[in-house]
Amino acid sequence: MFPLLQKAGQIAQHMSVAKMNSSYIILLLFTWSQFTAISFPHKHRVLVTKKRVLVSVILTWLYTIAFAALSASGVAHLVLFKIDLYFHTTGSLLLLMTAYFCLYKAFRRQMRRLQTVWENSNAVEEQIEEKGNLLLSIFYC
Repeated sequence: MFPLLQKAGQIAQHMSVAKMNSSYIILLLFTWSQFTAISFPHKHRVLVTKKRVLVSVILTWLYTIAFAALSASGVAHLVLFKIDLYFHTTGSLLLLMTAYFCLYKAFRRQMRRLQTVWENSNAVEEQIEEKGNLLLSIFYC
């Protein structure tokens, strides 16, 4: 009975590693998708398609499950832990921080553009209103 529980615990540990690593990668992909949507709003639908998203998610899961399965294949646990720490945890964190920084900069750039457009449209509306008032005053005089 105990060997069965021990095997179930090992499988749960491998699946936990796969789920954690895939969540890092999917969050990173989602952040870059948002960056693309803000930076290139007219190209986003061409660049980020349902098929590409599906393929990316499937490849992410295949990769993380294959990495988690390396532990069961006899690769030294210390080597796997170091690879997981440096590559998945630290690497994903650095890439995610970079992605968030780029997303923040793109969002600020887009907000500045929109504010300029909004201010220009308000100025045009004010000019139209002034000219309209002038025309109305001419017609009523």
